[in-house]
Amino acid sequence: MYNTPMKKLSILLILSIFSLSVFAADFPPLKFSNINLNKKISYNQDTDKWSYGADKQSGNYFVKTKGFGDVPDYINQDKEFAFNTSCDYEAIYDGKFLCYSNADLKFYQISLSENDVIKSPLSEEEITELLSGYKIIKISDFTKSTNAYKMKKGMGSQKVFIYNDTDKSFEDYTFTSGNTKFSKYSLNGFVTILSDGMIQFSSENHPTSESPWYVILVR
Repeated sequence: MYNTPMKKLSILLILSIFSLSVFAADFPPLKFSNINLNKKISYNQDTDKWSYGADKQSGNYFVKTKGFGDVPDYINQDKEFAFNTSCDYEAIYDGKFLCYSNADLKFYQISLSENDVIKSPLSEEEITELLSGYKIIKISDFTKSTNAYKMKKGMGSQKVFIYNDTDKSFEDYTFTSGNTKFSKYSLNGFVTILSDGMIQFSSENHPTSESPWYVILVR
């Protein structure tokens, strides 16, 4: 009899964990796959076009390799370091080298100028076209007083992308919640909302004026 309340508490804790339904996945269902390690890619500087495989005419190409930390490097055909994007996701789509940064919550288009990497942020219009089927919420859309954003989920699940239209960093941010179901991914700004409730997007550290939390209220 003495252990009954503790057993009930344990059951409640287990149920609450399962009700959260947070499923980790490598990447959300984007249109194109992340460039794998050891993959060869080529760049034509005259046309600013990228492609998979070695350039048959010039023989120039780059190979994606494991760099320091979690950021991969690209080496040239002479096995010398060529560049890295400092991004967490990279893909070639329609001749463009696109990448995504977890710290920035931004997509970039990559170009090369000799030994320099040129990272051009994609515009909101370009991201909207890229992420068809996603609801895009800008950081500036959250209220200034409470950092909250109200949205209607509608029927079924809702894919959401938080787009950073500021100069803030979101390197250690993640999604958490105690009363709604969602799926999150290793790309920080992406989440699939499965039920109504509240989702918090916040730093692993305690919220500060420099790293505030952001709340999505789903009704």
